[in-house]
Amino acid sequence: KIGAETEVSINIEKNAEILAISNQIAENEVKITEIEGDLKKKALKAYNDAENAKIAFDDKITKLRNNINSFKVEVKNYEARIKSASEKKNKLIESWKIEKSRELSFSENDFKCPTCGRSFDLDKIEEIRESAIARFNSEKASNLKSIEKEGNEINDDIVVSQKVIDANNHSIELHEKELNELLYQTQPPLPEHPNNLDFSNDPEIVKLTEETDALRKVLAMKQANNSAPAEIINHDEEKAELQKIIENKVAIISKKSVAEHLRKQISEQ
Repeated sequence: KIGAETEVSINIEKNAEILAISNQIAENEVKITEIEGDLKKKALKAYNDAENAKIAFDDKITKLRNNINSFKVEVKNYEARIKSASEKKNKLIESWKIEKSRELSFSENDFKCPTCGRSFDLDKIEEIRESAIARFNSEKASNLKSIEKEGNEINDDIVVSQKVIDANNHSIELHEKELNELLYQTQPPLPEHPNNLDFSNDPEIVKLTEETDALRKVLAMKQANNSAPAEIINHDEEKAELQKIIENKVAIISKKSVAEHLRKQISEQ
């Protein structure tokens, strides 16, 4: 009876060792998973940061190019505006010259009565002449003034348009300089996506993996050594008593194992 109890006690201790090793293997596997998760999280952040930086870089280049194209289009539009205004200005200059050189001329009929055809006397002729000259000069002065006013407006428009062209050309120069500086920069390639990375070479994971592999070997040996069948007990009373002993010892060992496991978790926090 005492010998049987001792045998059972030895088997329980062996099972407790096997349980402890199994628990340690499980803890190592959890640590490996947690480390891999942390490494993957860091790698994903690095990947996202690099991807966002590349998107921002590409967007900046695209924006610069779009701005340059917009400036060039505006320059062409204002150049066409200046060309049209210059053509109109040249026509006004010709009109002004024609108007300026225009002179008043009289015919004999201007000094004859339209009803009877008789020539007016000298006083009447002089009156008609002076009145016609006054109207002519007033009309001519008004026409010249109108032409000059329109010409001045065109000149102002040309000056403003040229300033817009100069400002746009300056902006083009600045944007092209910034664009070239960006294009000369060497952009690092995107890192490998975390889903394609292998974290098994991480030193901490390698250490835990080697430790776990060694524990598995020890576990396999202990399980093999513990696989021999225990002495068969034929008496029912002895079986029941030994069963109680086994249950009590397993309960004690389980409580100790759980307590130790909780202590380790608390100390690690």
